[in-house]
Amino acid sequence: LQYSVLAAALATGAAHAQNVVLYSSNNTETIETALDAVKKHAPKLNVQPVISFSGDLSLRVRAGELDAALAVKNAHKLPSGTQWTPLYTEPFVFIANRQAAGKADVASLMARRLFLRPSRDTHTGALIDAFVRRNHLKFGEYLENNSLRTMVELVHQDVGVTIVPLTRAAHWEED
Repeated sequence: LQYSVLAAALATGAAHAQNVVLYSSNNTETIETALDAVKKHAPKLNVQPVISFSGDLSLRVRAGELDAALAVKNAHKLPSGTQWTPLYTEPFVFIANRQAAGKADVASLMARRLFLRPSRDTHTGALIDAFVRRNHLKFGEYLENNSLRTMVELVHQDVGVTIVPLTRAAHWEED
């Protein structure tokens, strides 16, 4: 586990922390795994799962309220005096309802189906927007939403298509 490296460093004194916050925007399995790994290797560490914005957590680290935070990286510049260490990345995937898609290619699905896009006000939405522009992808109408789970469920109900990060806990290819 990627988190076991951090936890081992904390437990052996290679890194020093007393208050650590774990945040996971859409993936409860990831935060449970992180909690288990950190508590196993550093049982005396005060670990708090929270609901907060990643940017808020980095400011709390900078202010000294927290010693460390595990969070989704946001689009804003990190405050000076803080360090970002990537633990893993999630690739983007295009998702369409299997029955509705039939044998259509991705380009035609994008052109004729409603694009369920993550809100561009969020870090994920900004990343996907940049990906769409960089790759010159063309969509017809779109609907912005802040919930990846909701977008995937709407695809399952054949409301439209989407591009989202493939989270570790996702089993969408099985649907």
